[in-house]
Amino acid sequence: NRPISQKMHRQVLPGHYVYFETFSGVRESGYQMTYEIFEDHKLKSKLSADFVRLDTATGRWRLDNYRLRTLDENGLEQISFGRRMDTALAFTSEQIAPKLNSIATMNSKELSRFIAQEELTGNENIASYQMEMQRRTSYPVSSYVFVLLAVALASQKKRGGLGVNIAIGLVLTAIYIFFMQLSETFAKTGLLSSEGLLGGPLEWIGIQPAEFAVWIPNIVFASIALWRYNVAPK
Repeated sequence: NRPISQKMHRQVLPGHYVYFETFSGVRESGYQMTYEIFEDHKLKSKLSADFVRLDTATGRWRLDNYRLRTLDENGLEQISFGRRMDTALAFTSEQIAPKLNSIATMNSKELSRFIAQEELTGNENIASYQMEMQRRTSYPVSSYVFVLLAVALASQKKRGGLGVNIAIGLVLTAIYIFFMQLSETFAKTGLLSSEGLLGGPLEWIGIQPAEFAVWIPNIVFASIALWRYNVAPK
């Protein structure tokens, strides 16, 4: 599933930047494209087009109403334009609008490479990909956390018998799920985002806020489980 993306800005290679006003991953086409190439922080060429579509048979891009501006080493400018041009460009439609459902099918090594590539392009969805990577470890760990919590609850005898402990366990599970969703939301738009109050300090010490957010529920509930286990009568 690749919905229409708006105002997409990507660094597809070092010094290569592409911008689309709108881009459809399904149709592999977009409007108002600008493709800029820099060398030593100096603009070498700028290609613009009103409409761009990928020819899947040839792997080349068809540009409508294009305008190409190039600058040589002396700064002399050359401009060419036309109604249509077929050319190869240094990016794929997948780089502009990644398939969201393909992320779940990647193994960890593939996802790690994908994240590194998307960090280069400046993808605003990078936090979602980082959280997906961490979920693959944190979710199995959460099973052990709940086993420890269950042992701690089972070791305490309460009025009402086993039913009370089961009810407490269900409530804690619901709180865990809610807390997990809340922490991931904060990682994208709240306190734990890069622009948030806590996101900046975390990045400063080398911790990605999105990755840390996935582990917060496990850290909190593991602490609760250990505390309950230690205070439970032996």
